[in-house]
Amino acid sequence: MGKRGIECWADYDNTGRWCLRIKKARGTLTLEEIRQAALEHEEDFYALIIKAVDADDDQYFDDIDLGDYITLYRATDFLREKNTENEMAVAQEESKSSQRRYAKQYLSQGYKIDLRINSKLEQIASLRSLATKATGVLSDMPKGGSGSSSRMEEIVGKIVDLEAEINEDIKALVDFKTEATRKIKLVDKPDYQTVLELRHLCYHSWEDISAEMHFSIPHLHTLHNAALVEFSKTL
Repeated sequence: MGKRGIECWADYDNTGRWCLRIKKARGTLTLEEIRQAALEHEEDFYALIIKAVDADDDQYFDDIDLGDYITLYRATDFLREKNTENEMAVAQEESKSSQRRYAKQYLSQGYKIDLRINSKLEQIASLRSLATKATGVLSDMPKGGSGSSSRMEEIVGKIVDLEAEINEDIKALVDFKTEATRKIKLVDKPDYQTVLELRHLCYHSWEDISAEMHFSIPHLHTLHNAALVEFSKTL
């Protein structure tokens, strides 16, 4: 028995957590008595806490506030656990971020193919304009001129090559959209499917998607992020 009938000993609670038990034979323990008892018991004392937490942590304090009998816990134990929880949360968010990037990389293929097709169509339009001009030049030249004729053949050849490439790109785009649509249908939630299709297969703006789905843009971003994580699981 210690000073003024106060007894102090180390123990483990029913969760296996280290704790310090303090018992006073008579009367109620004061904060100063608790502090002194803890300091005398632990030479390396740095921080101990009494029950001062929300309901979620009640499991750690089954027998804490009984007047003349009290249990203390190291604050660092709780901080260590909180740091571990934070590290786990950060790791989970990094994993989700990686999943979203992977899904976006896959879904962006269709948009990139579409850009290539549009670029080649513009090149063809430009070449046809040149061909029209070359035709006008040829009609004004004396017969037997070969330079402009050769230039005309070169332009026509480039147009034919670009058209062949466009046909290949269109086939690739159709194949991609077919496969992407199949994968999107594997995602459970209909809203996830819709936002993925509108954004990555139809290339709609967030404003247009908001109007079509009747969701705010911030909510759509949240929905889209969650949809990407689920979609990545189909890849």
